[in-house]
Order: sequence, then C-alpha cells, then structure tokens
Amino acid sequence: MKSLKFKLSLVTNVIAIIALVILGVVGFLFTKNALFKTIENTEINALKVSKTEMENFRAKNLSSLQKLSEDILALPYEKLNSQEALLANIGDMFKSYKRSANLLAVYIGLPNGNNVVSDIESEKHGKSLRINGKDNGYNATTRE
Repeated sequence: MKSLKFKLSLVTNVIAIIALVILGVVGFLFTKNALFKTIENTEINALKVSKTEMENFRAKNLSSLQKLSEDILALPYEKLNSQEALLANIGDMFKSYKRSANLLAVYIGLPNGNNVVSDIESEKHGKSLRINGKDNGYNATTRE
C-alpha cells in the first residue's frame, strides 16, 4: 500500500510541477510580449514627439527668417546699398532678432564673399555686427 500511495503522490506531484512550469512559461511569454508592445508604443510616441518638435523648430525658424527678410527689405535702398550702410543700419535689427529667437547668430552674405554677422564674437567686442569672411577662409558666395 505504501508504494501505491507513494507512486500516486509522485505522479500527482510531477503533474503539478509540469502544470506550474507550463503556467510559468506561458505567463513569461505573455509578460514578455506585453512588455515589448509597451516599449514599442513608448518609442513610437517619443518619435512622434521628436518629429513634432523638429517641425515646430523648423517652422519657427522659417517664420523668423521670413520676418527678418521682410524687415530688411522694408528699409530704403540707400540703407542697404553698401557694406558700410548695412553695418550702420541693420546691426540693432540683427541683434534683436538673434536675442528674441534665441539664435546663435544672424547673418547676411555679401556679393564680395564676406558676411555681416551678429553673434557671440561681435558681442564680445561690444558691437552689434562684425564682418566675417575672406580673412578666415570663408566665402559666402559658395556652398562648400
């Protein structure tokens, strides 16, 4: 009788162990799939937010550039027809656009290859603008 009880107990314990192992594996697989799906959704949402931020950043910069262009073109021709006239008339405009849009620099290229720029370097020297160009190898007329 002892051996029958022992064998019956052994068989039921083996069945229970197998059932628990199967239950554990199935639970693990469901949890793994749910976790992967959650991570995938989180990454997709992060990409959507990044895309929206990039589009907003681009739209804001294009809008600022368009407004700056309109403001420059609203000036009379005499205030824009030479490098000296540009320096005298657009310095404060560039500086205010740079600060209001939180830009690193605002600049305009000149036909001679130089550019007139308002940036950190010009502020270090206490000026609204500076001439950048041929002395440091930069040419505004090329796109290289």
